Amino acid sequence: MTPQALQRFIVRMLFDPDLVDQVYDGATVPTLDEHSRSLLIRADRRAWKVDPYRRTRALTALLEEFPASAAQAGVPRLDAFFSSDHFHTTCQERGSMALSFGQWIEALAGPVARLESALARVRRPQPMTGPGVGLAPSAALASLPAGVLDQYQALRAQLGENPVHALVEGRVRPVALPKSESIQRVLISAQPNGDIALTMASDTLAELLLAADPAVDRQTLRAKARDLGADPGEEDEIIDDLISDGLLVAI
Repeated sequence: MTPQALQRFIVRMLFDPDLVDQVYDGATVPTLDEHSRSLLIRADRRAWKVDPYRRTRALTALLEEFPASAAQAGVPRLDAFFSSDHFHTTCQERGSMALSFGQWIEALAGPVARLESALARVRRPQPMTGPGVGLAPSAALASLPAGVLDQYQALRAQLGENPVHALVEGRVRPVALPKSESIQRVLISAQPNGDIALTMASDTLAELLLAADPAVDRQTLRAKARDLGADPGEEDEIIDDLISDGLLVAI
């Protein structure tokens, strides 16, 4: 195990006492070789428990970013994230804990977690890898069952001005999502004032934006616009308007 990989493994142990037990008890742990184990167990086993609230602090930050998902799933179930494969893989690959949590909690909370994951991605914009025309880093599209936006807003209304307190005190109840075969395309976009807007996107707009994620050359995007019904000669105007609106970027 490289020094960098070992350092990430240490982070995992700081969050997961079950992993500490596996390492010290000689259990087989994927990717952990015996030399690395010998280095890890030189520390007094009790040292890994000197900060018993590390998971709690990290979970509090996640609750702040995924309050509706946490309300839908139930807070008592969420500490398990730090012992999950999602968490451990994220640590080893230096990924985003929040985005990993969003993927993990969807199995417990349903599609509302997909919406909050899209919000989390917009808060963490990554530079577009060009060249070409691509979906702006400050924008995301979520394809969701009809009714998820209403569910999200109902959960947020229960959460009030201090969502974490409401969650911890058990003042929020799950909101049922009606069964529907319909799919809504929700456009999430960061505004210049720092707010994040949620708007419904038409199928045509959604398909054009998705065609630019990842980035493509302008000719390909022109062809997609024509396939979606743009008049000949109108394609560049449509693309330029989306660039002007901050939904697409060109490199």
